[in-house]
Amino acid sequence: MEKCKQRNQQRDRQVPDEVIDKMNANLQENPPESNEGLLKIYPVPVKDNNFDLDEICTILTGFKRLLANIANLNKNKVFHPYSRLLDFERLMHLISVIINYPGIGNLAETEPENLKEILEVEELPQFSTSIEEICAVITKKYHAIYAHPKAIEKDLYWLEKNGILARGDIAANLIEIESIDYPYLISHRYNDLEKFQRLIKTIRFIIHHPFLCEENGKPSVTTETGFRQTSIVKAMYNYGLFSGKIDIENEYQRSPLENNFREDICHCIKPYQLLPNFAMKKGYFAGTGILSQYELNKLYQSLRSHSVEKYFKDPLAAEIYDIFEQRLVNSKLLEEEAPYSTRLIGTKSIVDVERYQQQFEQLEEAIKKGEFLKFSHVQGTANWSDQQPQTFTAYPLQIVFHNIAWYLGYEIGEGDKKGLFAFARIDRIRFQQVNTQRDINEQKKALDKLHKLYNASAGIYLGNDVAKQRQYLDSQQGKKLNVTVILYATELAFKFICEGNQRFQKIEMSSPDWLKGTSYERKALATRDRGIFKLDQNIPPYQYTIKVTVPEWSLMDIDLIRWISGWGKEVKVIEPQSLVDRIYSIGEGITNIYQDIELICCDLEKVNDLVKNKEGSNYRFISIKTPNGNAEPQSVQSELNMNPGHIHPFIINDITQFNEEDIKKTVAFIKKKKKASKIVDGLRFLIYSHSGINLASEVAIAIYRELKQDTELTNLRISLNYL
Repeated sequence: MEKCKQRNQQRDRQVPDEVIDKMNANLQENPPESNEGLLKIYPVPVKDNNFDLDEICTILTGFKRLLANIANLNKNKVFHPYSRLLDFERLMHLISVIINYPGIGNLAETEPENLKEILEVEELPQFSTSIEEICAVITKKYHAIYAHPKAIEKDLYWLEKNGILARGDIAANLIEIESIDYPYLISHRYNDLEKFQRLIKTIRFIIHHPFLCEENGKPSVTTETGFRQTSIVKAMYNYGLFSGKIDIENEYQRSPLENNFREDICHCIKPYQLLPNFAMKKGYFAGTGILSQYELNKLYQSLRSHSVEKYFKDPLAAEIYDIFEQRLVNSKLLEEEAPYSTRLIGTKSIVDVERYQQQFEQLEEAIKKGEFLKFSHVQGTANWSDQQPQTFTAYPLQIVFHNIAWYLGYEIGEGDKKGLFAFARIDRIRFQQVNTQRDINEQKKALDKLHKLYNASAGIYLGNDVAKQRQYLDSQQGKKLNVTVILYATELAFKFICEGNQRFQKIEMSSPDWLKGTSYERKALATRDRGIFKLDQNIPPYQYTIKVTVPEWSLMDIDLIRWISGWGKEVKVIEPQSLVDRIYSIGEGITNIYQDIELICCDLEKVNDLVKNKEGSNYRFISIKTPNGNAEPQSVQSELNMNPGHIHPFIINDITQFNEEDIKKTVAFIKKKKKASKIVDGLRFLIYSHSGINLASEVAIAIYRELKQDTELTNLRISLNYL
């Protein structure tokens, strides 16, 4: 090295010392070998600081004897079509490009941009055949000497027949490989058929069984146990790749197989880039082939359950699923042409998002780049809150499928809501770029915060208060915003609820009698360290308690409201009072719309408001007044003038009392209107008094009692409410 560097200093064009050091290191690591196609390797003879030409001539004159020795050695070898170095290297390079560039031969059509990068060109040449495309890649990556079209075509046929490019017997000997006489051939270490067959079998095994080793005496996928070459050699032996029988557990008998395997990996499989260039301690695999045929079929079935019926309708996954399916079909790796689907994800997207595919792709790119976007809500779309701004600017963080549709999680980027995390349904928003980006690490930090809020909440609603979100994200202050929802459930509902105890992040419930001492209870308690089944039972019928802890904003979440109200009378809300009132209001509203006759007691001002809001036609009126009492308000009178039959005057002479005859006349009016009505949802009667709500209430109660006792109305639903 020192002499080399000294001579380098005397040259007109000098090579940097680091280049010399690198080349020397490569030479020491990979010295020339006769197995590379050389007859013999000699050190350069030097004498008096010059080449020793006499010694070189002596070496050359000894070649005849050397050739005779080679021919003698070759008598015990069986040569094959790939014994010549050029043919062997062409085959190895062909396998390498097939492994490292999946779909090669059709990339110009399926992935033109990828092929441009491989060939390092701006415009792709026209390929009339797949062989031409493969030859172009081999020429670019290696050399044109390996890119002979007819030879490549023959090699591809041979690889397919021998199970490298197609399914076949993993332990079968090579076929269509005749022996050839090469008496003076010294080419490479695999020029003998036996070694070559061992090498190809090893390559084939790794391709079809990636990450395979032996654990507990059975071939299986490596997971957390360290991978050892001993494991894969045992697996290969058990698959029948080696001829002859040995005690595979005997280290001495197994040692030659392990040595051969290491030799194949170090001297051929890795140098020709058939394996990745890193230590493969967890198992061997070739290129992108990380799954076996069995695993590919299982993955295909799983993806098919998501995509084929398009239940999730994920436009981001549709394209890659189509590619995956087509390549499985082309490679003939599918177990059958139309596999029976044993699994299906039944959660459907309620929105047809196929027409939003471009929007999904643009959002995904914006998320990866940390782009700042300006959003607007599509005019006329549904909205639970009247505080939602029509436009806002935000950093998109993640696309999430929640229950029934696809949502975008984002962080508001400016204004008084800056830093607020929220979700919006993707079909309800549009966006445009603002040409501003932030660092990907900031994106990841923001995404972690979004996940923390989302996981803690009852659903997808994260509130509308930036300060409260920040407080909740603080590990110390966040607990102050938690609210405990207490529910009582019947046994019917509780059996379902206790089975689905992963719905909420923090949940506790009563320990039911039917779980005590069972394997189900032990499993549930073992998988959730919080000990969910630890509350006492109550008095039947609502003997089971459920405690759910959520952020306070979740009390307004439609997901939580829908879940509780969906249990009907089987679940009762105990705390907090605000949630009790909300569920009560929902139940009351549902009950009211299903009444055949609904009596509504209110004051005169409410009646006036209803008429002014043009809701008067939805009601019939029962007006309580004295003979000389005040006239109806102008707005009410206008409504009655248009519908004169919609009012029943309840005249009383003494506001302190009323007689039963007037009550019966009013009931007759109600029955007449009900009989003549074509309204399916029932009739609503406003009962009001010019003398105040108290008198109206007394009359309303008397009418209600009379209606309930009427035998003609036994099958009707009758209710009395106050407005």
